[in-house]
Amino acid sequence: MTSEKSVKSETFKAKLGTMDKKNPKTMYLFVSTYLSPTFESDRYDKDITSLDKDLKLSTKDLLRKGSIINDDFLMVTEAPVARISPKRKVHYAIQLYFRPSKGKIIENKSFTEISDEFSEACSYLCRIFNNVIEKHGFKCTKTKGANYL
Repeated sequence: MTSEKSVKSETFKAKLGTMDKKNPKTMYLFVSTYLSPTFESDRYDKDITSLDKDLKLSTKDLLRKGSIINDDFLMVTEAPVARISPKRKVHYAIQLYFRPSKGKIIENKSFTEISDEFSEACSYLCRIFNNVIEKHGFKCTKTKGANYL
């Protein structure tokens, strides 16, 4: 049984969820946005690769600072780099799979009971994502639908 909850974000469509809502040992954050570059480049694929690396490093740094999430996580990103241009928005998706830190998940605690605490942390993570994306010269525009990988 899966369970999902929307996460507040100005620039992303984001959902926090788990595959087992009664005993949520692994959780996920699905984030999507439209990217448009604010610069000209001959190799947007290199720019996106650099962006992906910085997003992963920023996430790892944040999680090491005593977060409620373990720092062993899986992050998958996807963007159609062949279609990127300053005149076109492209869909950009991030999937983050993580395990809550020990002590944050109490046995017999359901996803509904813990989702508020994690929603706040995931909203903060979305702001970090936006800052990293802007630092790389891309602008985010919130998607309207549920465009996940």
